[in-house]
Amino acid sequence: MSDIFVRAFTDNKNDFKENEEETHNHNIRLIIDTETTIDQYQNLTFGSCLIQTQISSGLKEEWYIFYGNITENEIQIIKDYGKEHNIKVLPVRKFVESVFFPYAYKMRAEVIGFNLPFDLSRLAIDYGITRNKEDAFSLKISNDKRNPSIRIQSIDQKEIVYRIYNTVKKKEG
Repeated sequence: MSDIFVRAFTDNKNDFKENEEETHNHNIRLIIDTETTIDQYQNLTFGSCLIQTQISSGLKEEWYIFYGNITENEIQIIKDYGKEHNIKVLPVRKFVESVFFPYAYKMRAEVIGFNLPFDLSRLAIDYGITRNKEDAFSLKISNDKRNPSIRIQSIDQKEIVYRIYNTVKKKEG
């Protein structure tokens, strides 16, 4: 009698699927812009965000201003402006955790910006080179392990694709 050896590969449904098609919620838009220092570091001074949600009677709009490492006097100026114009004002880390991730990741809002990779990089606390992808890098914008990184990939000189992705394997339970 002879031995027969067979090699088989199966799909593990617990594995992260990188090529999984993402769908966006076209009823929610997160529009973001940031302002930075004018030195070579271009650190975040403040940013603005508009959340537009399509509801039966039209568009519901929520405005936010978030700020980085600026002086107490500058923070007070922003808070006064926010109060005068009914705009919520938050420190950048609180904005990321309580506004950006709930809308961009959990609700799958369309994220819109003129120079989105630059604006998102102003929210980042770390970055890395993306594995298995040329012309791509990832931005870590939260210390909360439940919040994924954002991969930014250059397609050509005019087109850039970003994707919020989670590399943590989910356990079925």
